Amino acid sequence: MINKIRGGYRHGIDWNSEGGKKLVIEISRQRGFGFTNREIARNLSLTVDQIQHVVFNKNLEKRREKISVVPAPLIDVPANAKVLLNYLEKGQELIRKYDIRQREVQITYDTKDWVGLVFIGDFHIDHYKTDLTKIQKMLSELGGLEDCFVVINGDVGDNSDIRFAREGYELPSLTIPVQLRYEIIAELFNKIPNLLVMTCGDHDDWMRNRLGFDMIESIVKKQNRAGIPTIYLGYGGFVNFIVGEIQYRMGIYHRYSGESKLNDFHPCMNFLRDVDATCDVVSIAHRHDKTGICFTYYQRIPRVLIRSGSEQYLTDYAWKRGFQGAINNAPMLLLNGTKKIMKAIPRYEEGLEELKWLNKK
Repeated sequence: MINKIRGGYRHGIDWNSEGGKKLVIEISRQRGFGFTNREIARNLSLTVDQIQHVVFNKNLEKRREKISVVPAPLIDVPANAKVLLNYLEKGQELIRKYDIRQREVQITYDTKDWVGLVFIGDFHIDHYKTDLTKIQKMLSELGGLEDCFVVINGDVGDNSDIRFAREGYELPSLTIPVQLRYEIIAELFNKIPNLLVMTCGDHDDWMRNRLGFDMIESIVKKQNRAGIPTIYLGYGGFVNFIVGEIQYRMGIYHRYSGESKLNDFHPCMNFLRDVDATCDVVSIAHRHDKTGICFTYYQRIPRVLIRSGSEQYLTDYAWKRGFQGAINNAPMLLLNGTKKIMKAIPRYEEGLEELKWLNKK
C-alpha cells in the first residue's frame, strides 16, 4: 500500500527501522557529496519521490554541505621529468612543422593592375544533387586567367554525410569510395592553376575524423607539388594579400556564428566584432541559401562582406524544413594595386568582364 505524505511517497518503507535508518544515513552522505535526488535514487534503486520524502522529513536540506577541495601540495619536478618535458616540447614543435594548416599568411602579388578574387564555397561535389556540369564550366572559365585567383571556402566533398541520406535513390552519395572521391575532386581542381586558398568545412572535417584522411590537405599538397602555390587555412584564418603597393587583410572562414534568415551578412559582421576588426574583407560560407557580396562600412572603414552559397542546389534535409534551394553566384572581389580600392561584383561572369575592362586586356 502506498501512503501519500508531505514531500513524497512512502512506498511501504519504514524509515525508522534499522534498514530505513541506514538508507537515511546513506542518502544524507550522498547529498553531502553533491549528488542530486535523481542521482541518489538511481544509485540506491529507489524512486525520486522516496528521496524527496526523506530529505523533507529528516531535514536533510538544512544539513547539505558543499565538499571543500584541498589542493595537493606542490612538489619539485624530478630531473628525469624535466628531461621528458624538454623532449616533449621539442617533439611538439617538430609535429607542428608538419601541419600545413596555417592560421595567417602573407601573399605578395607584384602588379600595378587590378586583381580579381573569386569566392566559391560548399561544392559537395560527390552529392547526387550537385550540378557538376556547371562546376566544370565555371572552373574552366576561371582556370589560368591572369590576375585572377580562386578561394575555395570549405565542404569540397559531401563525404558520407549519412545524417541526410534517404532510401530509394539510385545514386546516393554513400556509394562513392573515399579514394575515388579524392581522385574526382583532385581532377576537377587540376583545372585551377590559380587556386590561392582552401579551407576545411564540416563535411571535410567529418571525413578526417572518421577515416583519418584530410582530403583538403591532400589536395593542397598535390597542388603545391605541381608548382601551384596554394594555402591551406584549416578551419579558417587570415590572408594579408599585398597587391602591388597595397595590403588587403582578409578573414576567410567556412562558418561563423550569427546566422539569420533576415540578414545574409550577420556572421561576417559578428566576425568583425568578435574576432578581428581590422579585416578589409570577411568571407563566410556554410549556409547554402545565402550568397552575395556587400560593400559596407564598419567603424567608419570600408569593408567587403562575402557569402559564397553552395553548388549543391538542394538537399532533402533543407527542402522538408522549408529552406529555399541553394544558390552560388561565385561572388568576385576586385582589388587595386596602386590605391586601396575594392570593387564588389555579385557574379564572377560580370567580374571577369570588369577585370578585363579595367586592365584593358
